[in-house]
Amino acid sequence: MARRAPSLEIKNLTAVQLMELDGCIRCGECAEWCPTYEGSGFKPNMSPRDKIYRWKRFVDKSYGFWATIFGPKEIPEEEFVEFKDDVHGCTTCGICATVCEAGINTVELWEAMRANLVKRGTGPYGKQGAMPKIISDTFNSYNEPKENRLTWIPGDVKIADKAEILYFMGCTAGMKQTNLAVSTARVLNKLGVEFCTLGEEEACCGSVLLRTGQYHKEDNLAKRLAESNVSKIKAKGAKTVLYACSGCFRASLVDGPDLSAKQLPLK
Repeated sequence: MARRAPSLEIKNLTAVQLMELDGCIRCGECAEWCPTYEGSGFKPNMSPRDKIYRWKRFVDKSYGFWATIFGPKEIPEEEFVEFKDDVHGCTTCGICATVCEAGINTVELWEAMRANLVKRGTGPYGKQGAMPKIISDTFNSYNEPKENRLTWIPGDVKIADKAEILYFMGCTAGMKQTNLAVSTARVLNKLGVEFCTLGEEEACCGSVLLRTGQYHKEDNLAKRLAESNVSKIKAKGAKTVLYACSGCFRASLVDGPDLSAKQLPLK
């Protein structure tokens, strides 16, 4: 008789992450500090410790000792749906990682779990599924015309065509919280720091795709965004990139090297 196929695949989890599932000692220190867990009214499903334990059970039922001998156990789809809601409730602030007695990189683990759920069709969460098309069509996460990346620039701000410092506005500062972009540009001008931008050619950093687990597609939109931005930054002659938001910074400096063979030309 043919064996049941595993309810989930674990290809996108690294060997280290699989060991981290076993490395959790259930001490509960993460639950003591987790703001999401506290904000939920201390619902057990929202604690970092519980999410690790539940995912380990999924893996054990699919690939554990007994699953190897007798075949994978079926995991009800509603359990995956519930887990999807819980793991997306995390803000990925990272406080659980800083206090983890076992040194588990929880933020990377949560994002790998999200990507796994999206890959199997249980996700993304809510309306997040619309983001790949929006970003692919407009190269920003707000569905704005790319020309709007320049509407924030007042007449008194001077921006060079090329410079060693490039200001990466990001979608939020460039299109929504434009007061941040204006203030940054004026401060740089006041200090006599010459800088340039990518202007209309700047593309979304891909952070929203990475944070929601939507970077496994065949065309790998997040990778294409990263390579496009790196190429254009190099063409500007930039040696230092100034980021308007932490999301862009993480996507470029932490996630970028894994997505693209092209590296930022930073000192």
